[in-house]
Amino acid sequence: MSASISNTDCERVVALLTEVSVDTSVPRTCETDLDPIQDRLSKVLDALASLLVSRPTKEVIAVGLQTGSGSNLCYTLTLASNESVTRTTVAHCRRIMKHLKQLGLEFYKLRKNTCHQTALKDMEGERADSSDMDETKFPESLRLMVDSFKADLYKFSMPKFRQRLNKKCGLTTRGAAFHSYVTEIPDRCCPIVRGLKDINPILSWLTKILQQFHWEIPENKRDIFLEGMDRISDIVREVLETSNWKVKLANVASAPPFPLERFLRKISSIPNAIETLIKCAYSPRLYHRFLFGQELEVKSLRNQPRNIKLPPSNQWMEISKQVLANSATDRSLQDEENEENGKEANLPGHSLSLKLSGMDIVRAPVHCECVLALKFLGENLTVRSVQYIGVSKLSCISCWVFLKALRDNGIAFYTKGSHSKAYFPWKFPDLEMNWAMVPNESQTRITMSFFNTMSQIYAQRLHEQEMMRKLSDNTTGSGSGTRRAWRFTMEDFRR
Repeated sequence: MSASISNTDCERVVALLTEVSVDTSVPRTCETDLDPIQDRLSKVLDALASLLVSRPTKEVIAVGLQTGSGSNLCYTLTLASNESVTRTTVAHCRRIMKHLKQLGLEFYKLRKNTCHQTALKDMEGERADSSDMDETKFPESLRLMVDSFKADLYKFSMPKFRQRLNKKCGLTTRGAAFHSYVTEIPDRCCPIVRGLKDINPILSWLTKILQQFHWEIPENKRDIFLEGMDRISDIVREVLETSNWKVKLANVASAPPFPLERFLRKISSIPNAIETLIKCAYSPRLYHRFLFGQELEVKSLRNQPRNIKLPPSNQWMEISKQVLANSATDRSLQDEENEENGKEANLPGHSLSLKLSGMDIVRAPVHCECVLALKFLGENLTVRSVQYIGVSKLSCISCWVFLKALRDNGIAFYTKGSHSKAYFPWKFPDLEMNWAMVPNESQTRITMSFFNTMSQIYAQRLHEQEMMRKLSDNTTGSGSGTRRAWRFTMEDFRR
C-alpha cells in the first residue's frame, strides 16, 4: 500500500470487510466525556431518532442539537438520513417537540401545585437526581394528553413495528415463532417464563389488531393498544434486568429457534423511546433548560449520494493482499496454496470480485451520523453543538471507526454504539471534512487512522473466520421505570 492513503483506499477496505462474517451480539460502546445535561440529552436524541423512522426497512435517521450564542438562544434540531429526510418526517418532529412543550408545561403546573417553591428550584439543578414518573398521580386531563401523544407517535412508527413482528424466521415470522415457542414452554414457577407468557397474549392481540387495521388504530381500541405496548415494555425490562435470565430460562425450556433477546429489545424499543421523550418533558431540569420558553427550530440536512470508483473486479484479491500486508498480519491469510488446491473461493477478495463484476462505479451518500458531525463542526464558530448524535440504530463499523478517528484528533462526537457490521457502498466523508475546514494535516491523520484501524479489524476477522473454517473442515443483544395506572386486565388481551 502506498504511504499516502486516499479516501478510495478507505472505501475499498470497507468493501472487503463485507466479505467477513462478524458476531453482532455484543455492541461496541465507548466512554463518553459529556456533562450531566448532555448525558441526559443523549438518551432523548436517540429516542427521538428512533421515533422518526416510518419506513419498514432501510431507513436510518440521525438527530443533532445546536444552540445559538449570545442573544440568539434558539435551539435547532437537525435531521439527517442516509437517503432523504421527507417533509412528513420534519413535520412529525416539529409536532413531537410542540407536544413535549405542552406536556412539560402541564408537568410543571402539577409540580407547582404539589411542591414547595424551594423544592422546585432544587429539582432544576443540573446534577439533581431524576424522579420516577407516577402515572397514578396524573389528573385525567394530563393522562388524556399523554395518551394522545403516544397515539400520534405509534401511528407514525407503526410500519416499523409491524415489520419487526413480520420479519422472516424460517418458514414463519418472528412474531409467530415467539408465540409457538412460548406456548410450548411448560408452566413453571419461573419469573422469566411467567414474563414471556404474559407478553404472549398481549403480542397476539396486538398482531390481530394490526392485521385488521392497517393504517390507524381505531378510537375504541386505542386505550387498550397503548396499555398493551406499555405492558410489553415493562415486562421486557423486568426480564432483561433479571440476573442470568438466559441461564434460568435454559433450565426449564429448550433454546429458542430465533434470537430471543434481540426480538424482545426490538418489540419494546418504540414504547421505551416514547417513555424517554415523556420523561424529558417530565424532567424539571430538561424542561427548564430546553423546553420552557425556548424557541426551537427543526430542519433537515440534504445528503446526496456520490460516486465511488471501483477497481477492475479481478483486482480485489490483490487489494486484499495489500491491505493485509499493511496490517502486518500473519502471512498464512495470504497463502496461495489454497489456490493451488482448487480453493480459490476461500481467498480474501474472491466473493467481492464476483459480486461487483462488471461494475465501474457505485453511488452512496456519506452515512448520516458522520455528515451531521462534520456539518456541526463547520458551524462551531457561530453555534454550539451537543457532542452526541442521536441515531435510530447502532452505527456501522465504518462510521464508528471514523468518529473515533475524529475524537483521536480532538473532534469529539459520539453515538450510542456500533453493531460492528460493515456495509458497502460506503462513502468516505472527504468533501465533508473540507467543508468543515478540517486542516489538511488533521485530514491526513484521520484518513490514515481510519485505514489502519479498518485494516486491522479486517485482518483479525479474516483470521477468526479462517480458524472457524478449518475447525469446521476437521470436525465435519434503560433507565428507571414508571409507576403505571393500568385500566385493563390480562384477560382483556386474551379475548
